Amino acid sequence: MAIEPVVGLSENQLEEILQALDPSMPYPEWINVGMALHHETEAEGFHLWDEWSSQADNYPGSEELLHHWTSFGNNKGAPVTARLLLKLAKESGVHVDPDIASASEFECIKEEDDSADARFAVVDAENFADCSPTPWLIKGVLPKADLGVVFGESGSGKSFFVSDMALSLARGKSWRGHKVRPSRVVYLAAEGSSGFRKRLKAYELHHTISLAGVPFGVIPVAPNFLMKVDALDVAKAIIAWGGADLVVIDTFAQVTPGANENAGEDVGKALAHFRGLNRALGAMVLLVHHSGKDTSKGARGWSGLRAAADMELEVIRTESGRATRVTKQKDGDDHGEFGFELEVVPLGLDEDADIITSCVVVEAGVPADLNGSVKTNSARETSGKWTSVVTSVVREFGLAQSAGIEVEAVIAECLARTEVPAGKRDTRKQHIRRALKALCTGDDAPYFEENGCLEIL
Repeated sequence: MAIEPVVGLSENQLEEILQALDPSMPYPEWINVGMALHHETEAEGFHLWDEWSSQADNYPGSEELLHHWTSFGNNKGAPVTARLLLKLAKESGVHVDPDIASASEFECIKEEDDSADARFAVVDAENFADCSPTPWLIKGVLPKADLGVVFGESGSGKSFFVSDMALSLARGKSWRGHKVRPSRVVYLAAEGSSGFRKRLKAYELHHTISLAGVPFGVIPVAPNFLMKVDALDVAKAIIAWGGADLVVIDTFAQVTPGANENAGEDVGKALAHFRGLNRALGAMVLLVHHSGKDTSKGARGWSGLRAAADMELEVIRTESGRATRVTKQKDGDDHGEFGFELEVVPLGLDEDADIITSCVVVEAGVPADLNGSVKTNSARETSGKWTSVVTSVVREFGLAQSAGIEVEAVIAECLARTEVPAGKRDTRKQHIRRALKALCTGDDAPYFEENGCLEIL
């Protein structure tokens, strides 16, 4: 059975909650309060339960309480946690947030010694002004800053572009003629780790190198950066690996499951944990993110994300090619543009003797229509709800990263994203198959279907 983590309440917060609760409450509830305190304090908070209980008329004494206390934690069932305490406090009109310091915690500062956290040491203006300019990971493109964002539509090639930069850094090789600072890189492949494995192999083959010994590490699972325990565990894992200068998180959506990307509360919580990674590791955190529905308005979601970023790159796919442009550079030129294309690399054969492929980034000229009115992939898309849904799913499955995408998997995902109109027959599969057929029909079709899979032309 998985160990239930503690909520993270301070002793002052626990005392605040207990003050709002009646110690003469019914016996079962009183026992549950004790069990919750036992779990949250990891058996170190007996004094809290005892002092609170002593205010009740039916207080049985410390010895009786200690007998109960020592039995807590031996139950094989799910433990009672501090979430119960938060619920009871809320019912009593007291709201305690484990991530918000209480007033008493601030008041206690005056009574503590003069030692302070070195992270927040106050620096005299004269010394602060006498500092070196911001160092670069990739000169003029990727600063050695706190937080960066690379965004683009699905299918634009943003993940390929970012991994190409990151691998150049890890190899200590110049990128597009720009000097690089040899760096340790951790790539959190939260979206499509199997495709990322193929991408690394394609990179090796294309550049005729081996990645053995290259300080480039991969985390192939998706943590939840809305949860404190996951954020801390990621930091610990990277430190155990030897640390990093750059941490790439691909993608932002995959590590913030269920978050409202338009809400500052949810995004702000994730940003706080990204900042925590930066403080713990001294590494820049680079987020790979999606464009919004209106691509002219930048990255998807809360505008505060862009404000928090030290730099921002937009990856664009037009009719004539792909490019990345600098849209924000806090300490540098924000007008850079870099054209590129994706070149297919055969990796071998699968068990059915079909060719397995992936792609690598190759340098190309900046598309002539980059700053024009052409919208990414617009010529390949027709209007209509089903075409939009199907096209979006096919893109997100990362077609360019593998030998093909199973048609049935696409259909299943499209069904999961749509609903049957009330009172009407379910004809969704017919609409989906029709839209899939349109993507594979005609001289200008971007895909073809073979053996139940979509393949890119």
